[in-house]
Amino acid sequence: MISSLSRIGIYTLFKIRYSYLAMNQSFHNFVFDITIINRFNEEPVISRNPEIIYVMEGILVVIKEDTEWILHKNDYLVINSEEKHRYIIKESGLFALIRMKYTEVADYLELRTHEVLCHSMLEGEGSQSKTGRILQSIIGFCLSQDTADEARMFAEFYNLLYQLREVCLIPKGKNRIGSMDDSDRRQELISQYIRENYNKKITLTDLSKATYMSASYLSRYIKEKFGKTFSEVLMDVRLEHAEKDIVQTSLPITHIALDNGFSLPAAFNKAFRQRYGMPPSAYRKNHFQSGDPEREPAYQVVQSEITLEQKIQDFISKQGQSYLSSGSNIAELSAHVREGKLFHRFWEELINIGTFRDLMRAEMQEQLIQLKEGLHFSHVRIWDLYSPELMLFRGDAQKRLNFSRLDGVLDFLHNHEIRPYIELGAKPVVLLKNVEEYLLYEERTPRFSTPEEYGAFLKQFIIHYVNRYGIEEIEKWYFEQWMDTRIENVDLYLDVFDAVYSNIKSVSPNIRIGGPGLSEETLVRLPELLKGWNGRVGKPDFISVYSYPYRAPSERAKQQEELGERSQESNYTKRMIEEQRKMLWDYGFWKQELHMNEWNFSLSNRNIINDSVFKGAYIVKTLLSIMEKVDAAGYWFGSDLFSEFYDSEHLLNGSGGLITKDRIFKPAYYGLYFFSRLDKYLLSYNEDGIIATNGRGNYTIVCHNYKHPNYQYYREKEGGITAQQYKDFFDEDVKQFHFVIHGVENGTYQIKTRIVDEENGSVLNEWEQMGYTDELTANDIDYLRRICVPRIQVEVMKIEEGVLEIHTQLKANAISFIHIYHLMQD
Repeated sequence: MISSLSRIGIYTLFKIRYSYLAMNQSFHNFVFDITIINRFNEEPVISRNPEIIYVMEGILVVIKEDTEWILHKNDYLVINSEEKHRYIIKESGLFALIRMKYTEVADYLELRTHEVLCHSMLEGEGSQSKTGRILQSIIGFCLSQDTADEARMFAEFYNLLYQLREVCLIPKGKNRIGSMDDSDRRQELISQYIRENYNKKITLTDLSKATYMSASYLSRYIKEKFGKTFSEVLMDVRLEHAEKDIVQTSLPITHIALDNGFSLPAAFNKAFRQRYGMPPSAYRKNHFQSGDPEREPAYQVVQSEITLEQKIQDFISKQGQSYLSSGSNIAELSAHVREGKLFHRFWEELINIGTFRDLMRAEMQEQLIQLKEGLHFSHVRIWDLYSPELMLFRGDAQKRLNFSRLDGVLDFLHNHEIRPYIELGAKPVVLLKNVEEYLLYEERTPRFSTPEEYGAFLKQFIIHYVNRYGIEEIEKWYFEQWMDTRIENVDLYLDVFDAVYSNIKSVSPNIRIGGPGLSEETLVRLPELLKGWNGRVGKPDFISVYSYPYRAPSERAKQQEELGERSQESNYTKRMIEEQRKMLWDYGFWKQELHMNEWNFSLSNRNIINDSVFKGAYIVKTLLSIMEKVDAAGYWFGSDLFSEFYDSEHLLNGSGGLITKDRIFKPAYYGLYFFSRLDKYLLSYNEDGIIATNGRGNYTIVCHNYKHPNYQYYREKEGGITAQQYKDFFDEDVKQFHFVIHGVENGTYQIKTRIVDEENGSVLNEWEQMGYTDELTANDIDYLRRICVPRIQVEVMKIEEGVLEIHTQLKANAISFIHIYHLMQD
């Protein structure tokens, strides 16, 4: 069909249309349109048919329901039925518009009660997301001159429908429920149940079971709140939808009656006549005396056919093949041995372990040593100098300090060659279940009335440890002054920082001091501080920032002391760090190190996703995305012991640590562990993997098949997600990897591949095999420690032409470490 259309003038027609009659009874005369466009009529339009706009080249602005979206290459956006929108081209290019006939997909996608929430900014980097790859394939097959690709295009379209149904549907009005009181919520749930089931044979008894209210009470409640009986409310909804079908479709009246819950056409005709004063057929005729009821908005502006044809031909010659292969999900990375360079191992600079109080525990010390042995970090970040358990402040008139307990913690670190990264501020101790609920909140009241008094205390503190360990050792520590963003007073923070800076630097100018520990969701912004620091004598030695994918809180959330909602951006950390680095340069802070000293996908300490293989893939992906962009990155946090609370009796409780309280390494640990095993010379990297070498015939590779959580994940509260729900949040695509290293020495090589996926190295999946039981013996725990390790595959390869090629594949959210070394011959 495609090639025949091309021969008769596909570009002259300015549209490619396909019609297909599905075997499934849910679809009738199924139609979808693909239109390749390079100009738009920029007037607002409303279409009955849902559509997807995909940017092949250029930049497009979409204004949808007063929200502006800027789409770049490979971005896409779904426009729902009846959504007012308009397209404005910001940079010329090519744009693909896929339209789906409402009457043929409404049932399958439940469009009467649901809407499609789908765009590339939410799912990931355009074509890298599953939806993006499907769209690219559809467009590629559309552009193909091979008639054999027609069937593949239809298959991909059904794949697209399945993706939209399974991942992208949200109930209409669902987002409003969270802000309602109990009465309004009950009323909304009743309305929602009726809207979702009006086309079925439902009764008041069915509704009472769904809402957990007795039928008699429910009958009175509906009459009071809706002013009508249940039967009248149901009839209103059925007639409302039927009227839309009559006006906006050409379906037979009998078909409309049955589709909208009427058991007999005669009953429908009678009810419709009573409501609208005429039978359905006359009503349709009155509304469509002129024009097609399946009318379409005019998007195209007629222009030179040659211009559009030439644009498409140029696109096909440059990128057509990549579109046709987009569905294959293949990652490629090549390198040459002569291009190796030393690179900074920023992920080994520090790790977060907890408070000084936590590090007083023998179990925490034991786990820290375990983490040190595997991850080779040089600094451990600790905080809460002002904990009562430290007994630092004696409270006497001389204001003498009692360092004995603090000495015990720092002596332990010193004896194991771990250097402190100390957060100096009076930060509250917090454990979060989700952004709205605290498990634990301990405020720390500042003990000093003036910045000068605080600075004097810190000078005394530094001098004590200079005398204990020597000035050279203290100059290798880091000291961070956190900014309490609840105050939002930049000048006050800068006054405090000046006091800290001048007092500590008076002991040694080489002691490293930084701050402010801001994250993007806080109300205080980094540019305000950088601008203020430019007017001060003491500038920080490093800038510290936190990365958690959350938006700044709304006014309501601020009043209730809640954090911001989760950001669904898949490359949040990369984008944030690039923006922060640019800020430093713009304000003249090019000498300062940039420390991302807290980073994680979730703030919650009760999110089961923290225990899953997803977390390992997230860590590998994030480290690759910020390679050569930061000087230090401290994962939040090392051990689940940090978040122990009354509810942490289970084997796994959704804490964000790398190792469980029972000393079982989680997939997150192996994400960092694989990076720690990379050789010291960087050869090449991209968003999928990294290749390194020791320069003597040894090569190491780390790669991942990261899958960003789908929409279902973001509908759930973090602290309420169960282990059984986890698998619903991710696509299950397998990814192929092809690594090529040029210039290697000929000979025989052994290749060891270590993989962590749901079958190997995942304590969550092993616990699932045990039925999620909490009745585990010491032997059971020891068994889990031994089996929750990567799978190892070994093969031997002979190289004769100086090119080493590695092929592997990974399941969803799997990670891999590949070790290649030259075997010595006799």
